[in-house]
Amino acid sequence: MYYLILTIIVSAFIYVIFKLFAQNNIHTFQAIVANYFTCAVIGFLITGASQFTEMLSVVQPAIPYAVCLGLLFIIVFTFIGYTSQKFGVGITSIADKLSLIIPVIAAFILYNDAITLLKIAGILLSILAVVLAVRKKENNKQENLQQYLYYPIIVFLGGGIIGTILKQVQFQFAEINYNTFLIFLFGVAFVIGFTILSVQFVSNQKSISFKSILAGVGLGIPNYFSIYFLMQTLNTPNWESSVVFPVMNIGIVVLSSLLGLILFKEKFSSQNTLGLVLAVVAIVLLLLENISM
Repeated sequence: MYYLILTIIVSAFIYVIFKLFAQNNIHTFQAIVANYFTCAVIGFLITGASQFTEMLSVVQPAIPYAVCLGLLFIIVFTFIGYTSQKFGVGITSIADKLSLIIPVIAAFILYNDAITLLKIAGILLSILAVVLAVRKKENNKQENLQQYLYYPIIVFLGGGIIGTILKQVQFQFAEINYNTFLIFLFGVAFVIGFTILSVQFVSNQKSISFKSILAGVGLGIPNYFSIYFLMQTLNTPNWESSVVFPVMNIGIVVLSSLLGLILFKEKFSSQNTLGLVLAVVAIVLLLLENISM
């Protein structure tokens, strides 16, 4: 439960940071590349050089997963940034957090998670809660956003695939050192991002924004721990991923929506308020299901 709460808190602040990027003219992709470098450095500092070398052989079988996740991370994280700036914190939350559907279905099929009436009710209620909590009315500013609709679609599909692969890593390699695994994951994401930036610099003669690099360092701290805490949560005994992902995702939606209200004056409609109330009910149902197991 402790790791789950920490996952929700640090993940919600990622959306806030992306929103601040738009307000402070931060180059999103440069910041994301710097973020992944920061994540890799944090993992190495926590693990230590000697322990990293010792755990290398244990982690090696999981490296293909790290490479796949690194590629997905750089893609999805970039589009989370773009979606936050175009559609706002709430809409980005719904695109990312409704992706819980994908790892939940995978949990039932691949890991034989228990299918109970209480769990199904909680999952369905959480989906409805997320939709209502972040739904916004159409306005003139949104009329020109049709051309960017593929942003949240990529976030939805990518987020679901990432969650599914992370669960598979935890399931298949429960004995590995997660810090060592994350070093490879974030290192791959950094190399891919740095390569793309290098091509952009050469072809378009773009300059490095040191403000964006510094912003990326600030983003990397919560980003690293959001994944680390999630891996620890999935590794907690008696916590099925079909419960973890819905509780985590709707928790992030509730907290990020409240932060959007407090920090950016994002208005709540009656539907949004109802969604937040239903989200709390869904969390209670899923937690009761987990306790009864």
